[in-house]
Order: sequence, then structure tokens, then C-alpha cells
Amino acid sequence: RDELGIAKKRSISKIVGTSADNYEIINVINGTGVFASESVVIIRDTAYFMAEDGPYSWGSEGLTNIGAAKVGARFTPDTYFNRSRFSNAFGVWNQVDDSYDLHLASFDASTENRWVSYHIKTGLWTGPHKTAAFTPVSAAQLEDSTGRALLIIGGTDSNIYRANDPDFLDGSS
Repeated sequence: RDELGIAKKRSISKIVGTSADNYEIINVINGTGVFASESVVIIRDTAYFMAEDGPYSWGSEGLTNIGAAKVGARFTPDTYFNRSRFSNAFGVWNQVDDSYDLHLASFDASTENRWVSYHIKTGLWTGPHKTAAFTPVSAAQLEDSTGRALLIIGGTDSNIYRANDPDFLDGSS
């Protein structure tokens, strides 16, 4: 789309236009915004992000609370996730599963030790997931030397892990 999104904690606007003569700022919504900047992921022209009351998407259909209909009860009380840490949430596109993976702290944790996956084609949520191998602190979509997509997860143990891959490497690789 030919729009530039502007996200604050409690509002979203966009800049539209084709030249400096006709640029215009248009308010999309007040009261909802990007609560966790590291949660923003753009997948095929749709933005996914964590707001104060749960995950949203913003695409050609407009702004949608993607957590409300099916799993809203997981994001609004403190039963599943530590809401005081929502601002620390981080997200990544899992190309293998075609999902938006959102990392959050469990209700009793002070680190983002769980993640949920929003499967884009089906609109279904899976998780919360947890790994016993490490605690995730970052995630990124990278490519290997052959152009193959790799989902990389950084751990509190200072190691970097490949997601979706049963093999692992260490040493100098």
C-alpha cells in the first residue's frame, strides 16, 4: 500500500499522498496503538503488533483485534500472561508455519518465556509454547547463504538458535 503508518502507544495514523504538495496525515484510530515496538512485524502488506489489550493486525481490511474473538481471554486477564510486561513483547514472522509468533512473559515470569503463534491463512492461534532449552530474548527472520529462510531466536544464554529445525550447530558454525 502507498501509506506510511505512524504508531504511538494509544493511536495510529497514516501519511498518504504522492508528493510534498499533497501529503496528508489521517487518523486511523485513537485509544489503540503499538504498545510493544519490537512486536511489529509486516507480513505481505499487513502489520501485526501487540497493543495494550492484545495482538492486532492492520491491513487493507483495516484494524483488527486478532486476539479478541478466539483467544481474548488469554490477553485480558493476568491468568496466562504477565500484562505488566506486554511492552516487552517481541514478534517475528515464522515463514515455515506462515505465522506471526508473539513472545510474551507467562503470568508468573519476568522474562518473555512463552510464545503464541497466529497462523495467517487460517486465523487460528496455537500455544502458549515454551522451550526448556533456553529463554528467548530476540527473534529475527534471516536467510542462509543459499537464500533459504531461517527463523533465528536469541537466548538469555547468549546462544543463537534456529527455529523449525531439529538439527543444531555449535562451535564455529
